[in-house]
Amino acid sequence: MTRSVSRCRSMPRTLPTDIPPAASRGFTLIEVTLSLLIVGVVLVSSLYALGAVARLGRTVVDDDRARLLARSLLAEVIQSPYEDPDGSPVFGREFESGSTRDGWDDVDDYHGWSASPPQAKDGTPLSGFTDWTRQVSVAYASTGALATAVAETGLKRITVTVTDPSGVVTTVEALRSRASSYEQAPALDTQILTFVGIEVTPTASGVMTTAGTNLRNPVTVGAVAQ
Repeated sequence: MTRSVSRCRSMPRTLPTDIPPAASRGFTLIEVTLSLLIVGVVLVSSLYALGAVARLGRTVVDDDRARLLARSLLAEVIQSPYEDPDGSPVFGREFESGSTRDGWDDVDDYHGWSASPPQAKDGTPLSGFTDWTRQVSVAYASTGALATAVAETGLKRITVTVTDPSGVVTTVEALRSRASSYEQAPALDTQILTFVGIEVTPTASGVMTTAGTNLRNPVTVGAVAQ
């Protein structure tokens, strides 16, 4: 018996040329949009954080400047006589001008004073404080509860208020007594240093910083020649 063998030639296998679109596609419009949205949210959050840090820095600086403004004017008021040394004193300004503080000679002359921008004693506006406001109120104070009184008690409460351009209010208060050391005149005419102040204006910014303080122990500078 004869076996016949048939041979089959193997044909080369060819890959399909129609690859499904899903295997070779790029980003879809939806994916791009979502990516841009995520990046935008991250950028906005970063900018907000930077802005918050900057605002905090400005707030701290403004708070310091407000306190300096308030304390410098408070020190000026405190070192004034308790009441007008000439004639019959009344509460408030007697005959002094209200345009500047140069001629004010007692504590309650400052009552109701307000200036925007804040001014030096001669009326010169303080540089770098545009849109700031500084004001003073003076009232009799009860010697018991330190509450406001309506009549003379020998004690006056001085309140200085500073408002910065953003509307933040800083207030400082002090009591001025008729028996204060400022009322004790020396036996001889003497030059006495009772207050020290400073004004600094950096050349780069041009913004003036003021500060001042009363001396707890006044310093005798020298006797005045008669």
